Parts: sequence; structure tokens; C-alpha cells
Amino acid sequence: MVVVIFVGGVIALSSLFLIVRGLFDARKLEVQATLVASPVKSFIVGSLAAGVGFGSFAGLVTIGGPLVAVVGLIVAGTASLAAVFGLATVATVVGERVLALRERKSSPFSQTSVGTAVLATSAALPFLGWFVIGPLAVLIGLGAVVLTVRRPGAGGAAAA
Repeated sequence: MVVVIFVGGVIALSSLFLIVRGLFDARKLEVQATLVASPVKSFIVGSLAAGVGFGSFAGLVTIGGPLVAVVGLIVAGTASLAAVFGLATVATVVGERVLALRERKSSPFSQTSVGTAVLATSAALPFLGWFVIGPLAVLIGLGAVVLTVRRPGAGGAAAA
């Protein structure tokens, strides 16, 4: 039963990442270039962005008031969407590198699907996956998105 749930989750996540890739392919390629060029800087910026995004959400929700809570939800929602977009990029990069071991050309579909399966499997490992691999992938992806949006000439946040 656990295997069926895991495989279903991987298929759903892969589908989400493929939709992100299909809708925002040009922007995703920019984020991918940023991710490959500076993964450490992406991790640092992603850690700061996650702390600010979700910290401000928690702070705004606890302050009270419906308008303040809506602002907090918008901030957290934006950070969550950026994290999903970044995680899709990380999955593509992982899949690209895993499939490069075959020394044959692979399609973007297979890169994203294989990368998602590898990331999900490694993130499901007890303790190491839960507390290191999963959060590391999310923070690196989020940081790459923030760095790409903040870069001069990147087109702004509306296109991401």
C-alpha cells in the first residue's frame, strides 16, 4: 500500500513539474542556468527567502486581523509557488545529469520524469532524505528562482 501511494505521489509530482515546464519553459531555462552556475549562492538566497517568506506569513497571521492574514497568505503563496517552480528546475537538472550517464540524448520529458523519481526516492529516505536532501533541493530551487527574478534584465517577477 505504501508503494502504491509513493508511486502515485511521484506521478502526480512529475505531472506538476511537466506542467510547469510546459507553461514556463523559457523562464525555467533561465532559472536552470542560474541553478547550474551558482548552486551554493542559490542555497543561501533560498534559505533567506524561505525564512523571510514563511516567517512573515507566521508573523502576519499571528498579529491578527483579516486583512493582515490575507497579506500573509499572499506572501506564503508566492513563496510556495516559487519553491515549486524551483523544485521543478532541480528535478530537471538531476534528471539531466542522471540520464547523461547513458551518453545518449534524452528528451526534456524524460529528464523531468527521471529527476522527479530520483529526488522523490532520495527525499523519502528516513532522516537523511527528510531533513537534508528534501529541504536542500527546495531551498536551492527557491534560491535559483529568486536570483533569476532579481537579476537585471530577467524580465521581472510577473513572468515567473
